[in-house]
Amino acid sequence: MKKFALLLLALLVPAAHAALQAQVQDHDTLALPSSAAGPYDLMTVRSASGQLLLVDQSAISSPRDTALGITVPAGVTAASFAASANGNVYAAFATAGGAYLFDLGDLAQSGPLHPVQLGSVAAAAGFDPQSVQVGIIAILIGLLVDPSAPALYVRQNGHMAVFAYDGKSLRNAVFDGTSNTMMVVR
Repeated sequence: MKKFALLLLALLVPAAHAALQAQVQDHDTLALPSSAAGPYDLMTVRSASGQLLLVDQSAISSPRDTALGITVPAGVTAASFAASANGNVYAAFATAGGAYLFDLGDLAQSGPLHPVQLGSVAAAAGFDPQSVQVGIIAILIGLLVDPSAPALYVRQNGHMAVFAYDGKSLRNAVFDGTSNTMMVVR
């Protein structure tokens, strides 16, 4: 992690005063299925202007910074990452105001990332930003099954709520009662 922090600083050095104002928000390590690059170090950084940035690096790649296109308030932004079986990476970012779900694409691809915000969930009573996780689940939408839908897990009002991405938006999801893996989206 020390190596990663030094590389992050090197990325930010061109504007030394801005580097001093940048805040590391969260960091994680993620292994991609069938990637020769090894695990990826992922760090979220809040710039001096409030923009949320993602910095990623594997053992064989240079650090890559990606603007996520969202502005977050001062304070901690929690992050969670998950990779699907085909190597696509999803990310959840949470602040006191709510949570965002992003499709980051394949980290193993060279060049810049092109993140897509899939949806967001506003904070409800009892919302805990540190509880937000992203995962891959199977959902049932009408009669169609998506075996690898990204989902947000959010603790609010003392209960875990699940919001699954149905290809268009985030929707509240519940277990269907007949399977431990199938989710029904309402």
